Amino acid sequence: MNPVLQVQDLRYELLGDGRALVDGVSFTVGVGETLVLLGRSGSGKTTTLKLVNRLLVPTNGAVLIAGEPEDRIERRVRELLVLVGLDPDTFGARFPHQLSGGQRQRVGVARALAVDPPLLLLDEPFGALDPITRLELQREFRGLQGRLGKAMVFVTHDVREGLLLGTRLGLLDAGRLIFLGTPDEFRASALPEVRQFMEAA
Repeated sequence: MNPVLQVQDLRYELLGDGRALVDGVSFTVGVGETLVLLGRSGSGKTTTLKLVNRLLVPTNGAVLIAGEPEDRIERRVRELLVLVGLDPDTFGARFPHQLSGGQRQRVGVARALAVDPPLLLLDEPFGALDPITRLELQREFRGLQGRLGKAMVFVTHDVREGLLLGTRLGLLDAGRLIFLGTPDEFRASALPEVRQFMEAA
């Protein structure tokens, strides 16, 4: 089966000084797979996500995404609200300011799914929530992963979240992908940077 996302030797340099924020990053993500990108602040994980999302243009390398999603938002609103645990009769007509933080996060997931994309990109989606709501949404997200069968790239600095939600984890350090493997391979890795993340967990 062809991957939904192919990232090939990505490099992104700041204009003017030639310093690379991302350098030589390559990975694939298949249907039903969630790749979690981990790393410290400034490691290049969000820049990598922006390159995949075409918010930034790579200096070198390529990003290939299979298929183009159709715009079916209007027909899917009720279905998607139910999918993310919100009653469409109660929440369908509400404005963002009428929703709690957790409800806004759920609506954000529903909006991302409305066009039925083959690939979902999530940058710290649960980062601003209290610990209890965050855990609830992580559990709901895990359930959604299996039902949706989407390819996903999920950025977080929280190794526990990465180990819980990732099919594979990629660890970025100074713009380079220094580890790519399953959660079990991550736990067993002897790489010093991986060990530091595991100790922090």
